[in-house]
Amino acid sequence: MQSHLFFICPTDQIEFFINRKFRADNFFYTSLGNSVSFDEEFIRYLKRIILKKKIQRVTFVLTEDNAIVLGAMKTKNSSSLNRMKSFYLTVEIEQDISHHLWRRCDARIVVLCKLLNRKIEELKASLATMDLDFLEIDGKIYSNQRRSFRNIASIPFNRELYHLN
Repeated sequence: MQSHLFFICPTDQIEFFINRKFRADNFFYTSLGNSVSFDEEFIRYLKRIILKKKIQRVTFVLTEDNAIVLGAMKTKNSSSLNRMKSFYLTVEIEQDISHHLWRRCDARIVVLCKLLNRKIEELKASLATMDLDFLEIDGKIYSNQRRSFRNIASIPFNRELYHLN
């Protein structure tokens, strides 16, 4: 049976839906708003877990109504938690950019896609020298309303594709 590691936010309480949709040996790592940092110590730990549990896929998941991301989008004040200040600033920047580029789109989805894509790229960069080419890394957004997962958009929301003059 395939092993699958999910990076999730504990406020989403989504483990049940993941286990129902993705039939595998599922493992979970939680961080508020998927704000995990990939420092050297964590990457060494992660590599040991990936090899020990024979994990073949890593998926970052947030819900459309993630309380941490929505909270960061609603307030311009940084979180009182020092570790979350950087996350709140990132959300604020992505929200401002999304507002200017995607006025007709749901800003929540654009921001969630950008945050998840950023985490995917950070993890890929951190694992680049680890000889884990077999590992698939992706992201999904879960809709509580529709009770379904959807893949995140990667290219359409990539900031590097747009030049604002």
